[in-house]
Amino acid sequence: TVDVILAADVVQWPAVVEPLLHTVKRLLWSSSTAKQPAMILGIVNRATTVFDMFFTMAKELGFATRKIEPIEFLKDGVVPECCQEFGDRSTQIFEVKLVDRSIKPVLLESTAENMIVGSDFQNTSFLPC
Repeated sequence: TVDVILAADVVQWPAVVEPLLHTVKRLLWSSSTAKQPAMILGIVNRATTVFDMFFTMAKELGFATRKIEPIEFLKDGVVPECCQEFGDRSTQIFEVKLVDRSIKPVLLESTAENMIVGSDFQNTSFLPC
């Protein structure tokens, strides 16, 4: 079983948000930890629409999110200049906990015919990465 997932720079395209969250939910679903299983996510807000979409959909799929402030993991809470992106954007760290298990992950369905996916689930085979 998986209790913690570490991920960074994985939320860049709208088409990958829903598949990513379904995958994370499936991996954390059968966690053996006494606490709620979580993903620790490093994310840069390059596109507000994708950033907002991720957190909105995470909530819809049963996750609770909490921003981990730099003071919790950096000396004096200051992000070094070498760790900032163009335009003074820096990586933000979030704890994404699976808190609601009332809806089974779609990736536990027995066949693809039974899969229920949201309107934002898209074919990702044409992404430029």
